[in-house]
Amino acid sequence: GIGTTSPQGKLDVNGAIYQRGSQLHADYVFKPDYDLESIREHADFMWENKHLKAVPKQKIDENGLEIIEVGSHRKGMLEELEKAHIYIEQLNNQNRALEARLEQQRDIFDARLAKLEALINVE
Repeated sequence: GIGTTSPQGKLDVNGAIYQRGSQLHADYVFKPDYDLESIREHADFMWENKHLKAVPKQKIDENGLEIIEVGSHRKGMLEELEKAHIYIEQLNNQNRALEARLEQQRDIFDARLAKLEALINVE
């Protein structure tokens, strides 16, 4: 163990771990030239392949144990999280636009209903 006298696994670190040499952020998804697939394209890939596009597919070794490259797995998860937040904002904007349009349609409907009721009451 590192920083511990009673390790609980092959690598047990008590304290902060600093890693260099890997790109673990995914801020590139916010750049204007990033080619963000549509929500539909993202969902189609996810359901067809049974995993998120940026997260490496599960790998199993000859002993049936899962192999994870922590850096690329973490980066992929962060990329998917950041894309999900972009999709949330897109859906929220669509929802607000639909709510505004619905309110506009209600106003038109109410005005027409009032005119119709006025015509009926005239007779």
